Amino acid sequence: MAQPIGVPDRIVPMRVIVVGAHRTGTMSMRCALWMLGFHDCYHMHSVMQNQMDHPDMWARAIEAKFAGKGTFTRADWDRLLGHYQACCDVPAAFFSTELAEMYPEAKVVVLNRDPNKWYESALHTVHKAITDTPLSTKIIQLYCFALDEQTRSWARFLKVMKTYCLDFDHGKERDKAIAWFEGQYKECHDRIPAERCLEYTIKDGWEPLCEHLGVPIPTIKDPRTGEVVEAPFPRINDRESFQINVKRGLKRSLSRANKNAVMLVGRLAMVSMVAYGAYTMWKRNHGDGESAAVSLTVTSPIFMMKVRSRRISASIADAITQPAATGEERRPGCLGPCIYGVAAFSAFYRLDLAPYRPADFLRLRRHVWELDEEAYSDSFRSSSDDDDDDDDASHQLVPVGDLGYSGSTFFTTPNGCYLVKSLPRSFEHEFFTQDLFDAYSARMTDCPGSLLVRITDMVFCPHATLGGILGSAPTHHIIMENLLHLEGDHGDAETYDLKPDDYFFPERDIADGRLAPAGIKDRLVDKFPGEVCVSPEAKRKLVTLLEADTALLADSSAVDYSLFFVRFPQTTDSPFADSHASPSSWRTGVASTDGRWTYRAVVLDFFWAKKKMRAKAMTGLVAAFNLLARKGPMSITAEPAEYRARFLRMVNKLVTSREPLLPGPDEEAGELAGGREASVAAEEP
Repeated sequence: MAQPIGVPDRIVPMRVIVVGAHRTGTMSMRCALWMLGFHDCYHMHSVMQNQMDHPDMWARAIEAKFAGKGTFTRADWDRLLGHYQACCDVPAAFFSTELAEMYPEAKVVVLNRDPNKWYESALHTVHKAITDTPLSTKIIQLYCFALDEQTRSWARFLKVMKTYCLDFDHGKERDKAIAWFEGQYKECHDRIPAERCLEYTIKDGWEPLCEHLGVPIPTIKDPRTGEVVEAPFPRINDRESFQINVKRGLKRSLSRANKNAVMLVGRLAMVSMVAYGAYTMWKRNHGDGESAAVSLTVTSPIFMMKVRSRRISASIADAITQPAATGEERRPGCLGPCIYGVAAFSAFYRLDLAPYRPADFLRLRRHVWELDEEAYSDSFRSSSDDDDDDDDASHQLVPVGDLGYSGSTFFTTPNGCYLVKSLPRSFEHEFFTQDLFDAYSARMTDCPGSLLVRITDMVFCPHATLGGILGSAPTHHIIMENLLHLEGDHGDAETYDLKPDDYFFPERDIADGRLAPAGIKDRLVDKFPGEVCVSPEAKRKLVTLLEADTALLADSSAVDYSLFFVRFPQTTDSPFADSHASPSSWRTGVASTDGRWTYRAVVLDFFWAKKKMRAKAMTGLVAAFNLLARKGPMSITAEPAEYRARFLRMVNKLVTSREPLLPGPDEEAGELAGGREASVAAEEP
């Protein structure tokens, strides 16, 4: 029986590790090691020569070391450097100490240079190549980025390296740059034994290097005298050579982009011919009358809204329930990439969504909130078998009516456990993904009982689409817990979206609200009838949690968030009727002191960031208006700390721990004894 042949990841042993920053003579060192028989030496040029996979692998390694995202093991290093006997220059230099510890048999060469000379060299080469770029070159780079996957991979790698490794402006922060340079060598001296290291500069020549590596000094025959003499030490990649190499790299990228453009045009033409042929056959098989009827039906606004809803909900459910497919699985065959790309871009409603940071959300669901993962996925699958022939039927979420004032699209899962909300405004989802998510995840990990709404997933469209550009379908959605899914069949739950109402609301406060319809004014701020009477312990828990949660939001510059409040009548069939059924908390249900209500609460809509450009523009506009009107700030233009203070005052006014009076015989159920209705407006003390 034939045995499978396994090829090891490490083909040759790692023999030399060169510690040192870029622009210290690393290209000369690479050439010198080649002349000494160390084939090959990994260099930044090696990354450029393997742009299909090496940039992404280095990005993973950098994020694992400097950001704590994932791991990069010995097996990963062997796959990346398995064909190299030596390594020098960045990005390998960022991991010199780790590589020296991982390959203890390798010799270590500490390649150094005067810090001031290094700074000037890097300033006029690497920094200049990035910042001093003419407009024509920038246009070419953008063209290559759009059409060449290798260019995009290279750009992602450079962004990660700049973010985590070279986080300083080389042109403006000289001291910080030199401090980083010296820190590279300090880490080496602290962690690698001195007996393994050779302190070396390019000016030292062959002798100390060859003695340390245990190899003879290379020789050549003098063409004039015919005598065998010592080979000159290589001195290459000066500033002029560096600029030439940069231009060559850009030309290679442009060549690949042009080839891809030609192939794309050809494939688009082929797909268009196939589509036209299919349309011709369809038209031949259908009469004009039937075509007109179909056109009339399809263009019906109600029909189109139903189609939009079905397509959007199916795309969301697909992203949650289906495992992510690899590029090979999704784009088979020679025409696969083109067909897939055209279909993905042309999507109008059913966008190709993908989970955002799925490992982090899985950790929150499984280890922090202890949700059943199988039940979670099943929540997005319809149990109905009536429409099995419909591709969208098995993944139908339930559209929800007007739940907000931001233009978001809302769905619930078929079982009602989760609520899906779109984030159609880019500054909102950018704030959540780039600024808030890490702090949110840390808060939930430290305090699973936090009253920030549990966001169990986020799905987004990772590429440009026609639907996303035109706004016909949202490109970002969050999945949240639904506080109403435990209300039972009685349907008597009351919901209130509460926030301080003593801010300036143009719809309500300009011309006494006569310029805005009543329906719009009613949606601005909910008012809670009466007070929330709970035990002192319940109020203390609520205030303590909200103080910590809103402190996090204020630190992240979030404003305009609200307290989503739900109350259920306490009846025998209420899911909270038995106080021993589950621990009492504001997330699962807190009983009122009079035994009439069960309350639940979470903090919602914390996606408006004061530091974003949209908020700054609104702040300036309102400030200019207030020069004449003096109406005060809006909730979206308030300072984060000031909004937090008003929010907490609102909660303290709303929730009381005193014993309420029992209702009189002539009072309607649900009203307090005095018959007064208290607004949730925050008042100044």
